Amino acid sequence: MPFLLIYRADQQPFDLDDVLPVMQSIGVSDIEMDRMPGALISGHYSTVGDSVIVELKTDRQTVAVSDCGPAALKFAMNLQSSLSAPLLMIDENYSFELALKDYDNQGDLKTAIEARV
Repeated sequence: MPFLLIYRADQQPFDLDDVLPVMQSIGVSDIEMDRMPGALISGHYSTVGDSVIVELKTDRQTVAVSDCGPAALKFAMNLQSSLSAPLLMIDENYSFELALKDYDNQGDLKTAIEARV
């Protein structure tokens, strides 16, 4: 299954005190702490007809997203719009590295991904 990684452009770790409330506010459900191997926080993010598992990794360097479909892209855009630090996103094959702040909406992000894979 394909996945995405989101990380801060400044290479700093995510602050748990920032990320946890943001995940809650953008609609991540079933949030658990230290329940999945390698994940400090894990939860589910859903849109109509699609859902993904999202995880803040224990080193706090990356947020992993379990797929690259509509829910994943919407989660990425919502995460970027809720955090002040610029975020970058790559896929499992390193086919692209995109700055999420460069895209106005999920459709633009999807188009950019499709142009690179």
